Amino acid sequence: MDNCGLYNKIMMKYLVILLVLLTNSAFASVVMTGTRVIYPSDAKSKTIQLKNNDPFFNVVQMWVDINNPNSTPDDADGPFILSPPVFRIEANGGQNVRLIYSGNKSSLPADRESIFYLNMLQIPPTNGESLSKNQLRLLFRHRMKIFYRPTTIPNVGKTVSELQSFTLKPQGNKWALTINNTSSYYATYSNVLITANGKTINKIDDNLPMIAPKSSETIIINNASKLSSAANIKIDFILVGDQGGDIPGSFVIHR
Repeated sequence: MDNCGLYNKIMMKYLVILLVLLTNSAFASVVMTGTRVIYPSDAKSKTIQLKNNDPFFNVVQMWVDINNPNSTPDDADGPFILSPPVFRIEANGGQNVRLIYSGNKSSLPADRESIFYLNMLQIPPTNGESLSKNQLRLLFRHRMKIFYRPTTIPNVGKTVSELQSFTLKPQGNKWALTINNTSSYYATYSNVLITANGKTINKIDDNLPMIAPKSSETIIINNASKLSSAANIKIDFILVGDQGGDIPGSFVIHR
């Protein structure tokens, strides 16, 4: 039986009413080590470690997509192989899964990172008696970024934070803050603080964009009338590092 067939069989066997939650590891009991996967272009494979914190076994299904939050194992289009793609993880146990790039390396840019998404579906057990009753079974789906990193791009030694710049332009009664990521790496922002003349104007920590290498994104800032009279504006920001830690940075806009 192929992987897709096994996936469908699991669904039919275990579920009467299905609710899939796109969630993070704070809710799922089967968790992956780390917050992202860095896949060097010269790696033969990357090992992903999982831990089951439940006192019972779970079945896990994994797949990779390019950029489709609604992807399933049936239409997964990411150029990666997972070994094994479906497995049972015992109570309070662990599991190692090998991630193997299976695509054509020459089809990806050599001067910047490429991004893919690793999906993990946690399927909790049930018992034969409960199948005769209406019930709600929760399937937890966790989605993690895979950064495919060419060995030909500059070393991250010159931190990504040093390669960020900002511009501010009025837009009606609002302001447009443009973030420029001139690095070869994806820049994931968790916090942006704008101060003018030593006073906080705006703090942004929700819905911040992940900015692709050598590209920019614009954020609209409300209630920022004090910016029009400010001589110097300081941008303090925090990026998410490879291990999930904070990378602080700052930038001054001289006017």
